Amino acid sequence: RLTWDAVDLVHGYIALQARHSKTGGARRVTIHPPLRRILEGAAARGGGRICPACWGRHWAALHRAAGWGSARPWRQDVLRHTFASYHLGHFRSYSALQYEVGHRDVSLLRTRYVDMGGVRSAEAFWR
Repeated sequence: RLTWDAVDLVHGYIALQARHSKTGGARRVTIHPPLRRILEGAAARGGGRICPACWGRHWAALHRAAGWGSARPWRQDVLRHTFASYHLGHFRSYSALQYEVGHRDVSLLRTRYVDMGGVRSAEAFWR
């Protein structure tokens, strides 16, 4: 659903509309260096699209190539939780994470992201 009118590369954020947000609130998401590289690459390809044509087929092929399927189902919010885990592991701030994911307060984050044992190389994730 992301369109270029929501992306501000100059100021470094994406403006999410409430209807596109899991938490139901409009917010700004920071464009960190890895995402900046992806977005700049998409802009250089042109065509007015952020996601490539036939994205659903590309996404399904990526899932299969990574070993996800009926024997190993894809969890619905795995990308959101990965982002949150690595954000907290690197930036070490519940309030910064709360801002990025659009939670009303940090209480849910403090209960969900306590055991960070699975997070490795959080710094590399953000390069």
